[in-house]
Amino acid sequence: VKSMLENSADPNTRDAKGNTPLHYVIAMNDNNQSEEVVDVLLEYGGDAEMENEDGDLPLNFAISKDDFCVVKRFLEQKYGVEINLGDETGSSALHFACARGHVDMVRFLLENDADINKRDHSGKSPLHFVFLN
Repeated sequence: VKSMLENSADPNTRDAKGNTPLHYVIAMNDNNQSEEVVDVLLEYGGDAEMENEDGDLPLNFAISKDDFCVVKRFLEQKYGVEINLGDETGSSALHFACARGHVDMVRFLLENDADINKRDHSGKSPLHFVFLN
C-alpha cells in the first residue's frame, strides 16, 4: 500500500458505492494488519470523514468492529476526525456505538468528549440508541 501511495495512488479513491480504501481496510478481518494500513493511508492523506453512498464513515466501520486502536487513531489530534461528526442521518460515533451495544467503546468515546446529548435528524440522542440495540 505504501509503495502505491508513494507513486501517487489516491488514498481517497472511491468505488461505485463511494467506499474509500479506509472503508475497505477497516472492513478486513485482521485488526493487526488494518491498524498498520490505516496509519499509512492517514499518513498519505486518507480522509477519515468521507462517507460512502450509505452515509457510513470509516469511523463508524471501526466502531462496528469494536476496533479501539483504529478509532483511537482517527481521534488523535494529528488526524483530527471530529468525534461528534454526524453521518447522513445525523448519527454520531456515540450513537453508532450505543446502537451496537459496545459498552467499552461508549465509555471510550465519552472519555474523549463525545457529545452525550447530540441529536440525530430524527431527534434521537445516543441514549435512545441504547434501547434500539
